[in-house]
Amino acid sequence: MNFTEPYKQSINLCRFSPDLKYIATVVDSIIVIRNADTLQVSREFKHSTSLQYIEWSPNSSLILAANLKKGDIIVRNIYDPTWKKSIKEGPAGLLNVKWNLDGKSIMCFSDFELRITIWSLITNNGYYIQDPKYHNKEDPPWFILAERRECKDFIGVYKCDSDDWKLLNVFQVDTVDLDNIALSPNGHYIVAWDNCIWYKILIYTLDGQCLGNFSIDDEGLGVKSVAWSPSSKLVAVGSYDQKIRLFNNYTWSPIIELIHAGRIKNPNQLKIWKEVNEFSKEYGRNISKYDLVDGPLEVPSILIEAKPNPKLGVGHCKFNSNGHFIAARNDNMPNCLWIWNIPHLIPVALIIQLNPIKHFYWNPIWPDQLLICCGNEYMYFWCGLELGTEIIEVPIEIRANADGSEVRRQIPPSVYTRYSDLLSRVNNFSIIESTLREGEQFANAFFDTNKKIEIAKALDEFGVEYIELTSPAASEQSRQDCEAISKLGLKAKILTHIRCHMDDAKIAVETGVDGVDVVIGTSSYLREFSHGKDMDYIAEKATEVINFVKSKGIEVRFSSEDSFRSDLVDLLSLYRMVDKLGVNRVGIADTVGCANPRQVYDLVRTLRGIVSCDIECHFHNDTGCAIANAYAALEAGATHIDTSILGIGERNGITSLGGLIARMYTADKDYIKSKYKLHMLRDLENLVADSVDVQVPFNNYITGYCAFTHKAGIHAKAILNNPSTYEILKPEDFGMTRYVNIGHRLTGWNAVKNRAEQLGLSLTDDQVKIITAKIKELGDIRPQKMEDVDNLLRDYHSALNSGDESQIKNVLSVVPAIPKLKGYKPPPEKPGAEVGIVKELRLPSASSPPNVHEDLSEELAAYDAEDVHPQAEILLSSSFEEQ
Repeated sequence: MNFTEPYKQSINLCRFSPDLKYIATVVDSIIVIRNADTLQVSREFKHSTSLQYIEWSPNSSLILAANLKKGDIIVRNIYDPTWKKSIKEGPAGLLNVKWNLDGKSIMCFSDFELRITIWSLITNNGYYIQDPKYHNKEDPPWFILAERRECKDFIGVYKCDSDDWKLLNVFQVDTVDLDNIALSPNGHYIVAWDNCIWYKILIYTLDGQCLGNFSIDDEGLGVKSVAWSPSSKLVAVGSYDQKIRLFNNYTWSPIIELIHAGRIKNPNQLKIWKEVNEFSKEYGRNISKYDLVDGPLEVPSILIEAKPNPKLGVGHCKFNSNGHFIAARNDNMPNCLWIWNIPHLIPVALIIQLNPIKHFYWNPIWPDQLLICCGNEYMYFWCGLELGTEIIEVPIEIRANADGSEVRRQIPPSVYTRYSDLLSRVNNFSIIESTLREGEQFANAFFDTNKKIEIAKALDEFGVEYIELTSPAASEQSRQDCEAISKLGLKAKILTHIRCHMDDAKIAVETGVDGVDVVIGTSSYLREFSHGKDMDYIAEKATEVINFVKSKGIEVRFSSEDSFRSDLVDLLSLYRMVDKLGVNRVGIADTVGCANPRQVYDLVRTLRGIVSCDIECHFHNDTGCAIANAYAALEAGATHIDTSILGIGERNGITSLGGLIARMYTADKDYIKSKYKLHMLRDLENLVADSVDVQVPFNNYITGYCAFTHKAGIHAKAILNNPSTYEILKPEDFGMTRYVNIGHRLTGWNAVKNRAEQLGLSLTDDQVKIITAKIKELGDIRPQKMEDVDNLLRDYHSALNSGDESQIKNVLSVVPAIPKLKGYKPPPEKPGAEVGIVKELRLPSASSPPNVHEDLSEELAAYDAEDVHPQAEILLSSSFEEQ
């Protein structure tokens, strides 16, 4: 998790707009509107009075602010700074204020429950409801209000319309002193409960029909909290007797009692996480973390005081967004949060904090994620039974001076216990090798059937888990290639990549492949300019194709295309749907290479909480982030990475197989060595490079010419002492060798000494330093081949052994030939010429290689044969061939 710098705000007044585009904060009497992405200030509204409350309108265009003590309300338009509405509640006072659902009217709740005033921002008129008691907190199409009339309780149902508020229905409630009401999420039912002295639950329809009436006759206290499930099929009733009773919508009677035990003898399926605070030597201070607790446990609780409204019973209970879990806090166990599995009706998690739990919230998008707040500098997360818990320290502390005169902010080291170790798949992932699919889209690529078979067999022997082939619907030859490779009996599973279309799916399943990778574009660009379909169409076609492929008993993956430019809500909804259909994997594709590692980690981590299936990632390398993105994805919980040999593919290609292997080798060398035959990597890359008519880059990961070449003297010395000093990869693990280049001006005497010893030449340190100086002198004139250096070392050693000073002098006075041109004259300097700047670069056309060859030959002929650099002819000939 990343944090911004701290921004000023007053009394915790910070609110996101409903569309998540803006953040509103209050600093004394100023409302500050910031862009949610950049945190740049978009608007500032200054007022004459201090503000104690702010709230966005449902459409995110208006924001209201209030001084509750004075009864003043101000409404501003973030798009029109000149627009302003002011409301004064006067002597009735102001207890609370909230927007109506339509965003065109405001409801003001007066002190002492005297009345509710509905102010229309359209007509500037006010409507009054006298003697309110409680109202529904959600925003349905109507307004539900509990009222007290002549010492009896009533429920009123009102139409929510800024132009015309109407009372639709009012009915009496069979309670002694109504405590509160809660409307079901579907808007069909109202649950009402009596004062805590009486245990009584009543279920009503909006027309006043009583569907359920449940009461308990005992001397204990009654209902303390109520929560509806998202489907409106269950009501959870938390009571002072420390139990949660679940009511169903068929009988409206309890189906089970969830008991919060004070002692746990045998946890069975219950996982218990306990916060501990321990000193960290690494950070020099105490940090918090969770420990898993086994065996019997006394659940920490507090003594019950004989006071009104005792800290006893289930004070808070909340369902998660899909209704599979309910979290509850028993107030006499204030440091404990219980989580129950609703389908199985068993407790599955108990989280024990060091401090009392103030609030807890379920993530509306990631159903299994729960946030716990304890009023300290930490945020506590429960992320499901598999991922467990996480503690994140908010990197800011506010401390008062000893005299309390001022405060200062201190940013502590960023220390927190992450569950990324539990989430990470860095040492447990699979490669989907796509050279024979993505690689076929490389500009030079053409693989015939025999070449495809050769590459597929080599990849299989190397150890990749999957080999992906071009869609058999692309051409008849592609279909035949799929059939041929599927019949090879390779250990790797054979996949093919198809459009989300039934015609393609029918062809693919007949080829004998082990799995089908289904893809369709989800970004606004592809939906508008490619296939032209909306998300409903995509969902419908995905369902059809996935069900068909699954019916054939083979693997199926569903992937969005251009995932990182797709709407997040649309994307997650689609992935959740296909996950429920039973796909083996969902795929994320950075089709244009726009993502960075932080974006990748955030998306994959979010998706990991949405789906239970595996996650495959496909990263293009347009901006050079493909390998880093692949690693970030694995850290966040991805399970499969798409690669191609040398990274070949559309445009700049995708994650390179060799590059990914290099990155993963550094993370877990033993794991990589156990899975893949690393010594085959060079042969694989040479095979594909020859097939697509390119050279393996000189700086290629692992197999490039310079990958294990060392030149600088200080580097060479360290490498000779301990190769790990300048090598994170061991060349011998990949069938490669190390090369220390000493024939140049940067060489050091330790490297020269080592070379002499390799040649069996015995030289003292002083003698080595003398010959090293000669090598450096020669290196100032031209590079020396290793053969040149070896000959020089042998001649020097022989001269030393002869004892002939003149012979030694002759060796040390050798001057190498310098390449020069006959009759060469430098061109006159042009006026205004700028040193080091290329003004124009002209390249020969595809039809010009013969002329280029002739020009180079003529230029080469201008050299004195005896003065030409020993490698010049070879280098120039090589240049012709590459052209």
